[in-house]
Amino acid sequence: SVTPAGTLSLQWVAPTARSDGDALSLSELDSYTVYFGTSAGDYPYSVSIENASATSVDIPDLPAGTYYLVITATDRSGRESGPSGVAVKEVS
Repeated sequence: SVTPAGTLSLQWVAPTARSDGDALSLSELDSYTVYFGTSAGDYPYSVSIENASATSVDIPDLPAGTYYLVITATDRSGRESGPSGVAVKEVS
């Protein structure tokens, strides 16, 4: 039997400050990375979004189930932020 596959959609707001509180402008951002998996705190999969002005992504062809996701931002100097809060999404 074939496991049904679905698409996971995630939206976010671009960060406006660094983790130390310093201001961060959109022009300083380089990319985002979405990390995800099927259990909280365990994110073995990732998707890179090379467009720093993006605020959403669709991840297709995922087996049905519950997914836990975090996102990071990377600046033009290659510094990656800490992870966002966890989003929980259902794929059916």
